[in-house]
Amino acid sequence: MPNVKVFLSYNEGAAGGKAAQELHDKLSELHVDAVMARHAILPGTDWEQAIRTELESSAALVSVGTKGYSARPWCQQEIGWALGRHVPILWIQYADGESPAGFLARTQALIADNPDQPEVIARDVVQWLASQEATRDALVDGLLEVLETSSSYSQTRGCADLLALAGRLSEEEWSRVVRAASENRQVRDAVKWSGGKRRPAWSKASYKDEPSVLNWLNDRIGPRASQAQGRELR
Repeated sequence: MPNVKVFLSYNEGAAGGKAAQELHDKLSELHVDAVMARHAILPGTDWEQAIRTELESSAALVSVGTKGYSARPWCQQEIGWALGRHVPILWIQYADGESPAGFLARTQALIADNPDQPEVIARDVVQWLASQEATRDALVDGLLEVLETSSSYSQTRGCADLLALAGRLSEEEWSRVVRAASENRQVRDAVKWSGGKRRPAWSKASYKDEPSVLNWLNDRIGPRASQAQGRELR
């Protein structure tokens, strides 16, 4: 189960709904619990209270800035709610003119250069969550749970890619990585090659020349990475 929950604030128009749904789906694939109001409100439910409940339980708010977003009063109220609770806010600018305004005017938006690539935008959101003090630990905890229960080499590699976005792991977090490699063969035997996520079948014989996922993570965010950083500072 994802341990970090984000509220998607979006314009209910066609473009806004489409962008939010695509982002929601891709974030879910990256183990982030993304909430859309339309999913949270059941028939007969007090929709205003339902939105408040979801806002209160979310660790961050993501503004899906498609055309017309800034002019929607409810979107601005959702932002105001998050500001009042000191919740991290990320504004994704999908359309010209839909840049952060008001109390968010000084914050840098995430520019969606290609709205047709929601997987790229979702990964950028994960990287932002990893950089926020309020969401980083919950994100990493959720990813570690995925790693510990990984059922395939592909899932292990994908999880490792996301963990690498978090930067250096604590000793306790790294011990969970090591334990996962010890107890789960899908983690222990997974390799991380440099040529991309897939390799052609004829290259299987060369897997032995590739680093294990554990060593790959160790070089980037584990104790080995910390030691290398320490040497650079001296």
